[in-house]
Amino acid sequence: MAIPPSPKPRNDPSEGMRKLREKALTASPAEFKLRPTREFPKVYGAIAEFPMDEGTLTIVSLCDGNASLYTTGTFGVIGGFAHEPVRNAATTFVRTAQDFHDEAITTNDFSYPKSDRVQILSAHFRRSTIHRHRFGVPRKRHEQVLLAVCKGE
Repeated sequence: MAIPPSPKPRNDPSEGMRKLREKALTASPAEFKLRPTREFPKVYGAIAEFPMDEGTLTIVSLCDGNASLYTTGTFGVIGGFAHEPVRNAATTFVRTAQDFHDEAITTNDFSYPKSDRVQILSAHFRRSTIHRHRFGVPRKRHEQVLLAVCKGE
């Protein structure tokens, strides 16, 4: 009697979230069909990362109003562009990242932030570089910072 083949292992959903985050950090603006504009001459994307109890939450915002949310777990929301509040928050976040363009450092380190840090990354049109801001925020204030990013403040 032959042994039936074992079922193929299912893809790990958290791996899918990790790959989406990686694409957001490594894709060129052309891959998102984005070009510099008068409103967004330097920065086309902003990424906020927050350590949570069970991993990390990543919010990706693009200058065209697209926004997505990824986690190191299995949860994610892709493409909030259809919702005006999401578009407004996304463009406000990118505009804010652009205001801090000159203060950020260029990085190739795309590691997740430590548990006591919030990380803001900005994606730049020039040479498709990623710039990073990492700053300490007490865990009890992570939710407050997250809400400010989501509201576009």
